[in-house]
Amino acid sequence: MSLIYLSRDDLQAVCPETGAVLSAVRDGVLAHADDRAVAAPTLGLSVPEVDGALYVIRGASLDLGLTAIKSAGAFPANRATGLAPDPGLLVLHDSVTGVPRAILEGSFITTTRTAAMTALGAITLARTDARVLGCIGARGIAALATRMIAESLELDEIRIHSASPASREAAAQELTVGNIQVRAVDSWAECIDGADIVIDGPGLTSHQGLLPSERIAPGATVISFGAYSSFDDRILAHIDRIIMDRWAEGSGGPLGPFIENGQFSETGVNAWLGDVLAGQAEARTDPNQRVLLWHRGLGVCDITLAAMLLERAQHAGLGTTLPYP
Repeated sequence: MSLIYLSRDDLQAVCPETGAVLSAVRDGVLAHADDRAVAAPTLGLSVPEVDGALYVIRGASLDLGLTAIKSAGAFPANRATGLAPDPGLLVLHDSVTGVPRAILEGSFITTTRTAAMTALGAITLARTDARVLGCIGARGIAALATRMIAESLELDEIRIHSASPASREAAAQELTVGNIQVRAVDSWAECIDGADIVIDGPGLTSHQGLLPSERIAPGATVISFGAYSSFDDRILAHIDRIIMDRWAEGSGGPLGPFIENGQFSETGVNAWLGDVLAGQAEARTDPNQRVLLWHRGLGVCDITLAAMLLERAQHAGLGTTLPYP
């Protein structure tokens, strides 16, 4: 008996086009909505000495017969040394026997899955006439999500803002999709003014009220996924509809501070993304509603993505075979 280890290089080599990635993640969201997946609460351990944290994400796909345990780090300081800020591993187990089938480098899975969830949210929730995308964040998840959206929707313009002028300029130069105008901008306001879709992914290391919520345009879709909040204290007054992939308590994430102070709770969620995808809930009930998608992450989407990549890697003869037990 043996298991396969897939490195980042292996995963990058077999990762298919955007449409296939989105389809795999969509399958996971729908499975969760239809109770064909198990999502266990995320476990966390802070590492305050380096302003970091380790998380354990657990889930199972009843359709695929697979269970996954993923370790995922949040170590923002890693960027300064060239390391991934979200190091980790994903282990796929056979759900019947519990035997491990594969180990996958986790940062690639986390980045790709989260970017795909962001893009899927934009495709599903944005108005059909959405043409301008404002992206806060120039690297990692935000940059990949922007590319996925640009490859999926008919956009006219993309604006990119980040704290680093060099980073946002480089991201704007690297993103070339069709005839879309891509430009780096100097401020949050310039990035989101009049934007139809806003990606809120600045990679903060603490809660900071940076996003000027009063500038979110009528009919805009805002998609947020980070560990920390960039929302100012007026965001709930400027958002008409809140959609999530799942509920999770705690003070982390974009609306975490509002949960902590009692301003927001699960009753404030207007719809679940899986229900919208399944046609059982509406993205918006009025075209001018400002919609916020806050996705916390679904372990089953890690599984559906990992299973696809594993199958492709095995077909291509990639991966390192490890003895087990």
